[in-house]
Amino acid sequence: MGLFDTITDSGFSQEDLVSNIIGFYIALNIISKTDAIALLHPVSQELSEHIWRTNGSVGRHENYKFTPQILDTYRDNTIKKTCEDECMHQPRKFPDIFKTIRPAQNGKNFQRV
Repeated sequence: MGLFDTITDSGFSQEDLVSNIIGFYIALNIISKTDAIALLHPVSQELSEHIWRTNGSVGRHENYKFTPQILDTYRDNTIKKTCEDECMHQPRKFPDIFKTIRPAQNGKNFQRV
């Protein structure tokens, strides 16, 4: 762990590249912000805070890919004696629309330097 990592949780934090790719698709008008939000199923502040308390800050979990790290969001409901989740009936995968643009392959039109 370097000095910069000690000072900040920034740089390849868990949501960093994922939010960049979502913003990229919105900027290219491939998907609207409203449609992106509907597909991604944001959770409540309460559940976000629960995930944070359970798993730690997003900066503690580095992610070098443009796909999200899906975390467990289940919470025990002691009153109903069930395990509840705002995402229970949602697919636990990154929407396919955010996988349509692929990086260029090395070859005639692209050379990695």
